[in-house]
Amino acid sequence: MTLTYTLSREALKQGAALHYVHRLGKWRFVRMILGMTALGAGTYLLTADYSRFPYLGAAMIAYGLISCLRKSIFCRRVIRSFFKAIDEPPKITVIMNEDGIDIQSKHSNGRIDWAGLVDYRRNDHGVLLYPKEGTFYWIPAHCAVDRGNWDSVLECVQTNLKRKV
Repeated sequence: MTLTYTLSREALKQGAALHYVHRLGKWRFVRMILGMTALGAGTYLLTADYSRFPYLGAAMIAYGLISCLRKSIFCRRVIRSFFKAIDEPPKITVIMNEDGIDIQSKHSNGRIDWAGLVDYRRNDHGVLLYPKEGTFYWIPAHCAVDRGNWDSVLECVQTNLKRKV
């Protein structure tokens, strides 16, 4: 089956957000709680009349903000690095069959066998395919599917990809 889509910034942001949630799992809640705690403690240290540590308070506020906004920062970095070399959103064609996946665009072409993928993650916005743990291919759910529909794409991924993680 053949999938065709334009990888816009918004679509890539959805994929990066899913990757971030999948990568950190429940630790993202711990990081958020630590960040909010640091924000509160830093605000207290910065605003207390008798505080001898205003620089520590400012550092804790900075850490808290970075921790709380980490997902947004990560998504922005992924989008910026992807679109650094190209001006317009690329039109991507993905051909899936029993042998593997062919990914073609104006800027690059590639092929990966199903055995070369280690994991996948899906949600309502699309599916992530992992050739290794930190790298992903994002296929958004709004893609045009020849000879099938989105459910057949998900079925093809689930049938052919053996999770190794």
